[in-house]
Amino acid sequence: RYKGSRYSIPASPSISRAKRDASPSVTGTLSAHPDGYGFVIPDTEGETDIYINPRSMTNAMDGDRVTVQILAIKANGRREGAITQILERAHRQVVGRFERGRAASGGFGFVIPQNHKIHHDVYIAPQQALDARDGDLVVAELVTYPTPQRNPTGKITRVLGVAGDPGIDTEMIIEEFSLPRAFPEECLIAAQDL
Repeated sequence: RYKGSRYSIPASPSISRAKRDASPSVTGTLSAHPDGYGFVIPDTEGETDIYINPRSMTNAMDGDRVTVQILAIKANGRREGAITQILERAHRQVVGRFERGRAASGGFGFVIPQNHKIHHDVYIAPQQALDARDGDLVVAELVTYPTPQRNPTGKITRVLGVAGDPGIDTEMIIEEFSLPRAFPEECLIAAQDL
């Protein structure tokens, strides 16, 4: 029951127990879309992906390994589902642009992720902002992950610079994908032989 005499279907994250137990679940990796919806690519090879509407994404982020409850199978065979559990987080940090809030907000800031598939800005407490200034490109370690009520929180671990700085794009890619900065001696020798 919703607002007096109106009724609505329960939101997908709160699927009734009977329906949840009756419908199959699938485990896979979430591929989020910048517009808020996503697809879960099942772990089982050959299975079709599962569409997840924005309301059913819950607090999952792009790349997370999740369990999905199948809610519907369309006439064309496409499946639609709701994320019921996050099994493994894909991101420990985000790379993005730091923006400081108004003075009235107590000096809090936030990081807007460069990866447009990450839909949540990361809130940064003043004591966790390092020496970042408005517009700086930064690396923020995630301290808490998003919930339906709030965005993730983080702390800035590195200020990369400002957009347009020489080499900034390379630094951002290295940090975003956690690429190694140093290589084993064998690799360096093999590279010299090329």
